[in-house]
Amino acid sequence: MLNQKDLAIIRAALMFLDEEFFPDQEKVFQHYLDDEGILAGAGTADIPVTRAKFKAAELYSALRWKDRLELVSTSLTRLPSDHELAYQADSQLPVSVISTGAGAV
Repeated sequence: MLNQKDLAIIRAALMFLDEEFFPDQEKVFQHYLDDEGILAGAGTADIPVTRAKFKAAELYSALRWKDRLELVSTSLTRLPSDHELAYQADSQLPVSVISTGAGAV
């Protein structure tokens, strides 16, 4: 699961990309994208938009069923939390949820 340190690293990486890549460096930026990023059409113009989303992002945990991509409940626990997430290991998995306030990322 993601934690606050992971979120901080994502924010730092986005700040670096935002400060170092310019619109005329699309080919250089494409080199760093995986196949999904290329298919999605990600480009240097998307970096500041994504950075702004993650600047406001909050990290939560939830539970999903092991056998399908469906949450056990809509209840989210904000991270970090002193509460342990109790779940049934044979049928459920803890997952990370990143929310930007306008919907999950």
